[in-house]
Amino acid sequence: KQALCDFEARGGRALFLGTGNPAAARIYERLGWQRMGNSVVFVNLLHFDTIDDFYADHSAKADGVTIVRGSAAQRIALVPLILYPHETAVLDFNTQICSTKFKIQEMCLGLYPKYAKYESDGQSAWFCAVSQKGRLVGLSTVVCAESQCCVDGFTYPNHKQTEPELLREAIKWAQSRGDVQARVAAQDTEKLAVFESLGFVEKERYAGADMGEMVLLEIEQ
Repeated sequence: KQALCDFEARGGRALFLGTGNPAAARIYERLGWQRMGNSVVFVNLLHFDTIDDFYADHSAKADGVTIVRGSAAQRIALVPLILYPHETAVLDFNTQICSTKFKIQEMCLGLYPKYAKYESDGQSAWFCAVSQKGRLVGLSTVVCAESQCCVDGFTYPNHKQTEPELLREAIKWAQSRGDVQARVAAQDTEKLAVFESLGFVEKERYAGADMGEMVLLEIEQ
């Protein structure tokens, strides 16, 4: 309780934690924490009644979104973005992150390391779409191996207009390092359309291990 009071005093709006321990989960719920959808993550909302109210404010459509390189500054902000129940099933093939609408998310603090490894290896990178209020509204990644670079990314539904720009930033980084491709779940037709609008063409379809039918796309040279 003291931690919550200190957090609120510093202007905090939502505090997240993850636990797979049922006994701990019951304690958090008694203290007012809410489980976030299909996940092991709990949130304590200090100025909102429900998670839906929080997301309505946090992900509200806004002008002036900028694209920046990913960094530790986004380690907490990426949690609500990833835990949102996106209609897109496979959010990012590179990080193997799926929407909580389709698959349980069993990480909280473990989410940032999935992106942090892309900060300094020279063969990969990640990018963030950040609103004027400083809120993270989208993520994209690019991973290169043996002259092949795979690009992916996603945004909140209210920021879908930013998705092409966010992906273009990853594509631009990749093009000097190899051929650019994307791997998208066949059921994610809107994402497929975005990649096609960026010059990608379908090359093949195959069965993904845990992601259903996947589509391999490449940029035509």
